[in-house]
Amino acid sequence: MARSTILAALAFLVGMGSAFADGHGGEAKFSGFIDAQYQFNRGGIDFADNQSAAATSNTFTLNQAALYISKEMKGASLFIDLPFSDSRNTNDNNFTFAQGQAQAYLKNKYDSGLSWSLGQFDTKYGFEKKDTKDLMFAQTGVVAAVLPKTHLGLKVGYAVAGVDLALLISNQNGEAAGNSATNSEEMGVQAMWKNDQFRARAGVLLNKFKGNQTVVTTEEAETETLIDVGFGATFGDIMVDLAYSTISNKGGDSKVSATEDLDNVNAILAQVGYKMGDCGVAL
Repeated sequence: MARSTILAALAFLVGMGSAFADGHGGEAKFSGFIDAQYQFNRGGIDFADNQSAAATSNTFTLNQAALYISKEMKGASLFIDLPFSDSRNTNDNNFTFAQGQAQAYLKNKYDSGLSWSLGQFDTKYGFEKKDTKDLMFAQTGVVAAVLPKTHLGLKVGYAVAGVDLALLISNQNGEAAGNSATNSEEMGVQAMWKNDQFRARAGVLLNKFKGNQTVVTTEEAETETLIDVGFGATFGDIMVDLAYSTISNKGGDSKVSATEDLDNVNAILAQVGYKMGDCGVAL
């Protein structure tokens, strides 16, 4: 059944690519990557998806894989990212569709610098990319675990004088389409700037929860607030990046008990990299 589903999906994608080629603009482009690994001493590690690797300390794994489909049209583009990851199932060799990291969105750009994206797309909050092919390390760090991976909604951008500004309105992270009794839309703003040597970013993401808190149920839910800042510089072949993120009222809770406030979630990341031809090292 699983094999039939995969074959049907591939046939659909090939047919879709042919349809793209017959439409306006250029042909659809297919690309992707496969990140197969042999991992040592993974025992006792808890991953962001709350699955433990305690039983797989030394193992082969298909850590990540993805199929990318893109098409450029006049002033617009579309992009589909179908990612897969290790299922960490100790009974077989299966890997699963990584729904939380999938992308499918339309984007339109104008000569004025204005742009918009509609659909599900990668977050711009945080330093680390989501696909392991874009990482210096085999896995994302603990900082990425507290940040959103994707957003399902609308992003409006404006580029001027080397600065990219963005306004985001989307479902709360991890929420599918449809109404929710406890969650409302998330809203965010972000500014990013870079030149040939330096880069910087700053952003805020607000999540307003409905109803009361989950810990102290007599208290009204608070607005979860993410503040994310980062700075980087390149000196020849050396790259230095610093990032800081803080989240207040995580999950809408401001208290751990009736008399004790909930502490902010604070995350700091520092990375130094050295480029050696087509390769690189980092710490």
